[in-house]
Amino acid sequence: MSAPASAAGKKGACPSCQAVMEIPVDSLEGKLAAIREGKAIVLITKAERHQANSAEYYRFRCRVCDHGLSIPTDKAHKKIQCTNCDAVSRLGLNVLDLQANENQRHQASQPATSGHAEIDEDKIQFECKDCRQVVRVSKEYAGKKGRCPNCRATVGIPYYSTVTGFRVKPSAVKSPFQPLTPLTVNLGGTDLLKNFVPESPLKADAWTPPKNSPTPKTHSTPAPKASGRRGLPWENPPEQGGRFWATCKLLLFSPNVGYQQMYDDDGLGNPIGFAVIGHFLSTITFALAAIPVLVVACLLAEPHMEFGVDYTKLATQFGIGIGIWFGIGLVLILVLMFCFGAMLHAAAFVAGGTEKPFETTNRMLAYSLGSCLQLLAIPFLGPLLMLLFLLVQITCGLSKSHEKPMGQAIGAVLLAIVMPSFFVGLLWMMGQ
Repeated sequence: MSAPASAAGKKGACPSCQAVMEIPVDSLEGKLAAIREGKAIVLITKAERHQANSAEYYRFRCRVCDHGLSIPTDKAHKKIQCTNCDAVSRLGLNVLDLQANENQRHQASQPATSGHAEIDEDKIQFECKDCRQVVRVSKEYAGKKGRCPNCRATVGIPYYSTVTGFRVKPSAVKSPFQPLTPLTVNLGGTDLLKNFVPESPLKADAWTPPKNSPTPKTHSTPAPKASGRRGLPWENPPEQGGRFWATCKLLLFSPNVGYQQMYDDDGLGNPIGFAVIGHFLSTITFALAAIPVLVVACLLAEPHMEFGVDYTKLATQFGIGIGIWFGIGLVLILVLMFCFGAMLHAAAFVAGGTEKPFETTNRMLAYSLGSCLQLLAIPFLGPLLMLLFLLVQITCGLSKSHEKPMGQAIGAVLLAIVMPSFFVGLLWMMGQ
């Protein structure tokens, strides 16, 4: 089947059986975010057939991360999930047709045998209604239902064979090298897509290609650079929940690992959302942690106050103060992301250069703020710990997200901190 390039990533219906399918994308340009979120399937157009341990496999490379993958030939019609970056792919029809033509050419080169040799008196032979492959089962299963060994579709088993040894093969009337006539996929059929359930992808097996083998080119445009980044838990679809705290734990206690996994070009929506939610939760935990301290302080001070403590007024002022803190915090998040981020990015250029965009620095700062703000829940020591952890996270984040040595990252952070102090001092001197 065929579909226009504009339909890549959408859903369509087969014009023959009206089965709904997801149309894979051939060009990865501008679609990496959708692929990482599982909203688009990558088309694999280059693969090789390999035999090992009495089984046959298709070997190919993931077009997103260039990781070597393999899949059994009997599962080649399924969606395939990469073991490294979790991108979902599907083998192209040209790969399967090429192998089918090779098999037919091999059969055509063999001497012809009598049709009676294909008949098995103890088995029922019939065609699967979905994949049209010949299925053979024992006669004891006549009239029952089973699964096709090729496409796993549920089929009804007839009471007698419907395929005989005298059946004319397609290769006898049609050249095996003649290309199939493509059918155009029906697009936009809301009735056909009503009950559509996406197929669960099959996890591929890892395969390490030889180092001297060149990387296959799958399309005319240059393939994207393989970064090997898997994304933070917050950047990936939730599987068992807990994405926020899993991300905080990873960044607070293993910042090098976390920022090495962070996507560097996935937009600012996820990191800003993480920072805002982190600020909201830290405000709540900070308020809850401050209440016992205020209660103890009031109990100790009340005997020494002439009119006692007005707890209603104190609670109102405390609530207003928490609201003001939350509003100011939202502004500070944006200021630190873009203003301090600009100075930090400029300092990274001065300290050794960087090929990453300004977006990468913004993303790193947002995740650093969202995770470090949770330390404010620790009474008395919270603000100091937050500043220390934030400094460490920014340094590690700049090193791993921009893929630079730690020495250059430390120099860039120090330069970004000293730079505004120099300008403030210069303005003060000019004012004097």
